[in-house]
Amino acid sequence: MSNTKQVVQQGFVLNRNSWDSKGHTVISLWVITDSGPARLVIEHEKPVFFIESINQNTASDVLQTEGTAHDSKPLSLTTFEHQPVTAFYFYTLDAFYRGQEHIKRNGITVLEGDIRLHERYLMERFVYGSLCFVGTPVNRQDFTEYRDVRIKPSEYRPAFKVISLDLECSAKGELYSIGLSGCQSDSGITPCVSIVVTSSDF
Repeated sequence: MSNTKQVVQQGFVLNRNSWDSKGHTVISLWVITDSGPARLVIEHEKPVFFIESINQNTASDVLQTEGTAHDSKPLSLTTFEHQPVTAFYFYTLDAFYRGQEHIKRNGITVLEGDIRLHERYLMERFVYGSLCFVGTPVNRQDFTEYRDVRIKPSEYRPAFKVISLDLECSAKGELYSIGLSGCQSDSGITPCVSIVVTSSDF
């Protein structure tokens, strides 16, 4: 059941990804909050790369010939050699990567084409872990999903529950043992639990 009222929360990014769906991009951010895990969904962000502006017309002609939909915009930014650059925006990740290949085959250098959409989204908003977000919550099994999301950096620090995983193998990759060790601190005393499984247990 969806709640149309937007909610403001703080969280910490645990995982992020991006892909194409139905002709547009989707960014997924998994975060931990004080109320549990949450998935932030951001749609219709445009992936972008840059080229030197002197090559803008040639690049646009190449993309038009290949049928790759895009938008371009000259910027006030420059390269390290002080050459002005133009941004090329795409509606899907597929077009973004295909566009790069078409342009490179014509001898044009692509700048920042290796930055993933979800990484650029976080980087441009100065989010490196902790964030504050506002979005429309949708209840899912075991987590809350947020749509129409906007984010900004914050100083939020989650109370992580940590477990350590140790694998012991031979030089040939044979598994000898798996060790798990976890600690929780609910009071002044910190109990630890360790589990070791050896190959003889299989």
